[in-house]
Amino acid sequence: MQNCVQSTENAGTAGAPSAALTGETRKGRPFEPKTEAGENMKKELLKQYAQLVAGVGINVQKGQTVVVRCPVDCADFGRALCAACFELGAKDVVMEWRDDVCSREHWLHADDSVFDAMYPWDIEKNVQLGREGAGFISVSASDPENLRGVSTDRLRRWEAATGRDQKEFHRTMMANGFPWCVVSVPVLNWAKKVFPNDADDAAMEKLWEAIFSAIRVTEGGDAVEAWHAHCAYLEEMAGRLNALQLKQVRYKNALGTDVVVGLPDEHVWMAGADTAKSGVRFVANMPTEEIFSAPKRDAVDGVLAASKPLALNGNVIEGIRLTLEHGRIVGIHADTNEEVLRQAIETDEGAHYLGEIALVPVDSPIAQSGLLFYNTLFDENAACHFAFGRAYPACVPGGDDLPEEELVRRGINVVSTMHVDFMVGTEDLSIIGTTKDGREVTVFENGRFAL
Repeated sequence: MQNCVQSTENAGTAGAPSAALTGETRKGRPFEPKTEAGENMKKELLKQYAQLVAGVGINVQKGQTVVVRCPVDCADFGRALCAACFELGAKDVVMEWRDDVCSREHWLHADDSVFDAMYPWDIEKNVQLGREGAGFISVSASDPENLRGVSTDRLRRWEAATGRDQKEFHRTMMANGFPWCVVSVPVLNWAKKVFPNDADDAAMEKLWEAIFSAIRVTEGGDAVEAWHAHCAYLEEMAGRLNALQLKQVRYKNALGTDVVVGLPDEHVWMAGADTAKSGVRFVANMPTEEIFSAPKRDAVDGVLAASKPLALNGNVIEGIRLTLEHGRIVGIHADTNEEVLRQAIETDEGAHYLGEIALVPVDSPIAQSGLLFYNTLFDENAACHFAFGRAYPACVPGGDDLPEEELVRRGINVVSTMHVDFMVGTEDLSIIGTTKDGREVTVFENGRFAL
């Protein structure tokens, strides 16, 4: 699951968490914005998208404060989100804007001391809003290589500082203390990275089309109905896995992944919607195609070979290969930007362990698009993936209410400030589960569910 914490995008501003693609939609026509009619359709789809995020993503309640973190290049969508939240009765909508250009200037030229601590007022603001149960919407849209060439030492220190200074906020978020949702719309540099051979306008149109399709927003369609049905399907599949209560799973493919992953006793597979402490249902990631749980912290052994590049801290990392022994990452390799990956894993001791195991079949709509998005929100929903760093407490029964010490005792890695997803799924991936009585169960065959 994509975490809403994207601290590098906000450093120097808020310093806080911001956190079916074939060209044919499931219902209605493909997105065609070139004509005036197409532009009007885009506005309607944008409004429908914003209403979906407000009404299903964070499920705005009357009298609730909502924080919208949005790039200035996505202002139209940010304004639509603001309007949609107020329409549902929000008490207030707090807009927090960011900008790739200013962010890069900050990372390159700010005084070195500012990367060692957050501003106190930003810390207090986030903690207070989290305590009040505010809803957080993060628009994840940026140039995947915006921070190329930035000091990796600055990146490392800022990750450590935000993890330390926002520990309470992070813990509350990961334990579903408030509703949050990560979504996305195009920005030009991102669109050009995905469609490098197209002119600017064409690249933007194609990325708009891909996102609308992934999010199940279609002309004449009912995105809310589509999302309720989709979440129900994902939860049904999670239920099948929960019924097995596997002791471990083994992943293997020709790319080089060969790993045995232990699972905690009474682990829980989750999918679709989550429930906040207030009882409100919300969808943390839109899109989402995954069914996920937490590995047992000290029971992962083998090699994980990434099947897709990872966009991390404004850099694209390719050819990731991690070696694990007794749960700990002991070998780190990447063909490009290895130092960025290494610094992320070395942020704290907990980041050396896995916090998420997620299942996504290769016939998911996003996988079938054939697109590489260079954005984890989408790419993680095209392939099975893991995350290093902090786990979601709800992956064991009652975990949201358990103290950290008890979660650690149960094998849940909750002692890291990091949560970074990376993809390992392929067309030939097999996953064989072993039950507590030693029976083998084929979970995945040729990259698809076999249950």
